[in-house]
Amino acid sequence: MDIINILLEASRESLNQLRPEVSNIHYGPIKGESGTILFDFRGATYEIPEPMDVCISGTNMDAERSYCLMAMLGGQANRVE
Repeated sequence: MDIINILLEASRESLNQLRPEVSNIHYGPIKGESGTILFDFRGATYEIPEPMDVCISGTNMDAERSYCLMAMLGGQANRVE
């Protein structure tokens, strides 16, 4: 197995371990022309921009948790005080 595949597998494993720690995903306030999504992670609340291509509906929690984690990893999440 080459190093790229090893790194990808480690990333997948990390996301799988972190996914259950995301909870309370719901729509937040509208800011400017777009909405926000709020969620809890490890005792803190975070806010991310509302995605244009994903609907937060509560019907697929694994997908919604994954989306929130990817936004955090991409630097889009802001901690809400």
